[in-house]
Amino acid sequence: MKKRKCFLWFPIRFTTYEVVNNHEDLELVITKGLLSKHIEKVKLYKINDLTFDRSFFEFFFGVAEIIVSSSDNSAKTLYIEKIRGAKEFMKELDELIQQERKRVNITYTETNVI
Repeated sequence: MKKRKCFLWFPIRFTTYEVVNNHEDLELVITKGLLSKHIEKVKLYKINDLTFDRSFFEFFFGVAEIIVSSSDNSAKTLYIEKIRGAKEFMKELDELIQQERKRVNITYTETNVI
């Protein structure tokens, strides 16, 4: 599962968002940059919340932003910015998160305090 950041109708290829299998754990990997790379990773079972955010202009151009909140200290909040098909990506990501939590045998409730 891989997405690229978009500007209007054109994909900007310098930022990618993908879910990768890393030693039996699934991770969300955000790679930014053309010449110098910045990579952020968070294990899916550590993600607490996904928030869908879309302005009127983003709606008009068919892009949106997903805000990922996690319990990982190195990546508390990640932004999946301006991608096409954000609702479908968020739905697939949420299903993968639930599968990973079941596999690792971790349950999150809304009353968890971090």
